[in-house]
Amino acid sequence: MKFNGTDISQSSELPPLVSDTAPGSKAALSVWRQGKPKELSITLGQMESGKVAAESAAPQDKQLGLSVRPLNRQERAEAQVAGGLVVEDVADGPAKRAGLRSGDVILSVNGELASSPDTLKSQLGQGRKKMALLVLRGDDRLFVPVTVG
Repeated sequence: MKFNGTDISQSSELPPLVSDTAPGSKAALSVWRQGKPKELSITLGQMESGKVAAESAAPQDKQLGLSVRPLNRQERAEAQVAGGLVVEDVADGPAKRAGLRSGDVILSVNGELASSPDTLKSQLGQGRKKMALLVLRGDDRLFVPVTVG
């Protein structure tokens, strides 16, 4: 909700604030966790060059108009889920028309645990024109029907 006292209304506002802060600096974060605000004090690290970029690259599914990545261990623990895919970006396409948003977590696709981007690809590869995504948005779980094509 805040980074060093600056209000954040959209997730896209956070990266520029963080990148303008020197590695090793302390920062105050105000976040929303389990239905209430929480204050955190953090120390910013420095991104390792090649390794981190390769791990965080968000594969894009052009058929759906989505960029996703698997939840990391900490995100799975915080969300109390076995796995899922974080929606990093939603371009024009079926996913956007269905109402998916950046930050949503896709838990399953047609009942199959969404543990990797390959889950989406395999469902699309089966020629499916309709998919039911179980999505975690904040503390809410909802089914989002997506029509492809």
